[in-house]
Amino acid sequence: MGIWMEFRCENRDKPNAYTSYDNECWSYQNHGAMEMANDSSASVLRILKIMEKQSLKAGWAKIKGKWYCPHCKPLITAKSEKMAEK
Repeated sequence: MGIWMEFRCENRDKPNAYTSYDNECWSYQNHGAMEMANDSSASVLRILKIMEKQSLKAGWAKIKGKWYCPHCKPLITAKSEKMAEK
């Protein structure tokens, strides 16, 4: 039995994730890393590492252990910078 794995943007359910059809969170269009792993922990870990490399290459960011797509990444980064200023 296989295990389906997919990265989804952590910001996908926030109002700022959608501006227009062609300018929205990548998870709305299923543009995240997706892979199928075998049913062993070794396979899951191997696929997870592959997905991480694919995501980073495509412009995704891992911030505090959560994944953000290229559309939402600047929104999160700007929010983090504003919080740091306070």
